[in-house]
Amino acid sequence: MLISQTLKRIAEQIDRVGGNPILVGGAVRDHLLGNEIKDIDIEVFNLSVDQLTGILNEFGRTSVVGKAFGVLKVSVDGMDFDFSLPRKDQKTGVGNKGFPVETDPEMTFKKAASRRDFT
Repeated sequence: MLISQTLKRIAEQIDRVGGNPILVGGAVRDHLLGNEIKDIDIEVFNLSVDQLTGILNEFGRTSVVGKAFGVLKVSVDGMDFDFSLPRKDQKTGVGNKGFPVETDPEMTFKKAASRRDFT
């Protein structure tokens, strides 16, 4: 499958420079349920936004879709992948914009996973 080969190459490069890429979100859920995977989200530990951007630029057009959130989108061979850094946020207001966000590449997986919805 082209998606898995492409994602494997990107993950190997991230790993090669000391990053730790982990598939998260809807792709994991869809795989476990046997559904078609539509969204590919990868959380990358141990790299800065700039380091991750440099790696992703080697594979395709990379867009910062939320630098404050540490989210990068890379398009490779017509496929889009979303990469993010672990982040911590704290609700300070109303709605989706009522919280400051801080990326933390050194955050543990357990801590990063604590903010995710596993339903």
